[in-house]
Amino acid sequence: MSTSILIYDRSSSCLFRIFTAYGQMELTVQEAVQDLITALIKSLGSSNGKLLTLMRTCPPGSESLALRVLTIFTEHGRPSAQLVALVKGLISDRDLDARFLIPIIAEMDKVFPRGGLLSPC
Repeated sequence: MSTSILIYDRSSSCLFRIFTAYGQMELTVQEAVQDLITALIKSLGSSNGKLLTLMRTCPPGSESLALRVLTIFTEHGRPSAQLVALVKGLISDRDLDARFLIPIIAEMDKVFPRGGLLSPC
C-alpha cells in the first residue's frame, strides 16, 4: 500500500512540474507531453483532488495541457458536476476560449440552468 501512495505522490508532483514548464516548451515537445501523460491521467481519474486543483490553478501557458486533461476525463464518460463547475470557473476567471466548453457542453444544463454560464452584460 505504501508503494502505491509513494507512486501517487510522485506522479502528482511530476505533473505539477510538467504543468509549470509546459508553457516554455517547444510545440513538438508539448504535443509529445500530451501523448505521454494520457495513461497517467487516466489512472489518476477525474475525481483526483490534486489533479483537479492543478487544473484549477494551472500556470499561464499550460491551458492547452489542461484542455488535454479535460478531454481525457471526458473521452469515455460524462463529466461530473465538479468537473463542469471547475471548467466554468476556468472559463470565467481566465477568459478561455470555447474549446473548453466542448467536452462538457452536454452537462451544462444539468449543472447550470440556461443562462447560468454567462451573465448578461
